[in-house]
Amino acid sequence: MPILDIFRSKKTMERPSAAFAPEPVESIADSVAEPVPAQPANILVQPLPRDLFNSRRYLENNPDLLHAASHSDNFDAYEHYVLTGHGEELAGIRPRSVPSQSPPLGLRYHADENLLERIIDLEIEKRALLSAWDSRLQDIGAITFDMLAEDVDDTTAPPLDRATCDESRLTPDQKFWRDNGYLIKENFIPHDLIDRYCEIRARHPSKFGWDCPVPYMYIEEMRDVSLYPPMMKLMESLIGEEMGLHLNLTGWVSTERNWHQDDYLNPPYINSWYAASWIALDDISADSGPFEFVPGSHKWPLLKSHKVRMFLTPEERSHTNWSKISERFVNAIADEEISRRGIAPKQFLAKKGDLLIWHGRLMHRGSVARVQDMPRKTLIGHYSGLSHRIDMPIVQRTPEGSAYFHIDMPLGFNPYEAAA
Repeated sequence: MPILDIFRSKKTMERPSAAFAPEPVESIADSVAEPVPAQPANILVQPLPRDLFNSRRYLENNPDLLHAASHSDNFDAYEHYVLTGHGEELAGIRPRSVPSQSPPLGLRYHADENLLERIIDLEIEKRALLSAWDSRLQDIGAITFDMLAEDVDDTTAPPLDRATCDESRLTPDQKFWRDNGYLIKENFIPHDLIDRYCEIRARHPSKFGWDCPVPYMYIEEMRDVSLYPPMMKLMESLIGEEMGLHLNLTGWVSTERNWHQDDYLNPPYINSWYAASWIALDDISADSGPFEFVPGSHKWPLLKSHKVRMFLTPEERSHTNWSKISERFVNAIADEEISRRGIAPKQFLAKKGDLLIWHGRLMHRGSVARVQDMPRKTLIGHYSGLSHRIDMPIVQRTPEGSAYFHIDMPLGFNPYEAAA
């Protein structure tokens, strides 16, 4: 059953009533509580519920109230907003209060009133829906893969992902990618590039490497490996667009992160214009926790972040580490789906210089090392199509022309200073 159907019968899509607002109280100073002006007939007058109201911003926007609050221990900004301030806002006497979870749009003109009212409506309706959902969550029963995933829009997917494709025109690499969602190239990355990067990486004191997700911004030797021009050309031929680097994982032990699809953490407009590379910097032992993947799983429905978060608690949904928290049920669901489909996972037991490129929807994991802390020397890169990252507008290039997204984040450990 679709998720929303579970509680749609309760008519939770109806506009919430004034029950969101508290009962009038008498604790506001008379000098502040002026009569509420008459409301324009064409403006909706529902106030924000308390949990979407930003008291601090309300006082900052209204210096007279800030003064009153500073001289009274009983002043409640939300009470003033419900009884007086909201009406004054609609009459244009005070700056509008937008939901605390909305972007600071700063809309102030009557031409924007309908848009602002709709944004407020959507925030309130979303909260009502979530409240109704949470009240029924314990009655849903076992969570399944189908409840967390949905099919990808075929019309906007990369060419090799679409249902209709002239396979007679594909190269062997493109055909293998289309069928399996990954590609392995043995001894593809030059060893001299690997050795120069490894000399820099070995200076880092942590087996996990840099916490910074974009160390490539600072380390030329990393760019030389992650943006090796023949690899970038190969990746472009698989995705159908020039790709840009925006993430490196530099640990020399297994991540031990369980089954997942990368694209489910991406904004929806990426829609599989995305790939990742796994480059072996040394021979990989079967005891070190090799990279594992499920061939063909890129054709499965995609786990969706908004659906996964629906099964978290209200506090967990807004947590920055929600994806890690959700592994408590996502891992088991992925295992069950792999077993149900009867596809045996594969291990990438690579030799130095071997390259694996995988699809953004391919189910994969860093397996658990049989020998704890055994080195697994690799450099992982994540890439997106240049025209599909509207959230990353600045593109830089290496001297050879390979593209990477400019992202300002502190590096942390500086390997060049460590060698000085």
